[in-house]
Amino acid sequence: MGGHSFPEIPCIICSKPVDLTVDLIADENGGPVHEHCYVKRTKASSNRGWSRYYGRITSKETMNDKSTATMSGTVDKIIESAIPNEPDKAQITVAGGDPLYRELRIVNALTKENGEEISLKTGQNVMVTVEANSKDTNKK
Repeated sequence: MGGHSFPEIPCIICSKPVDLTVDLIADENGGPVHEHCYVKRTKASSNRGWSRYYGRITSKETMNDKSTATMSGTVDKIIESAIPNEPDKAQITVAGGDPLYRELRIVNALTKENGEEISLKTGQNVMVTVEANSKDTNKK
């Protein structure tokens, strides 16, 4: 009656094994990644001409062939990390979402265009954007 054995899956950033019982995080392409690796890469990339765009890294040059949907939301609470050096999370309630699926939790570390790091505050109104490559969508 031992625990489940999971295959070793390497983090696409550091190549060390991802513990599937702890790290349930994927990068913007769906690849397995440690949360701290992704946060570190996101912060480092924002200083090299890339912009942090609603929780993931996007090249400013590749954003023109995208389809988007934007909804309003409110920051409900800030969840402090119990692990040192791990970022806090912001819980956002999206207006108009289904009752069981309207909360999102994101890393509470944003970067402004000028490179200044900021964080969200409880009660703050935000805009949540879902973005997809136009080639990956269907016409209605």
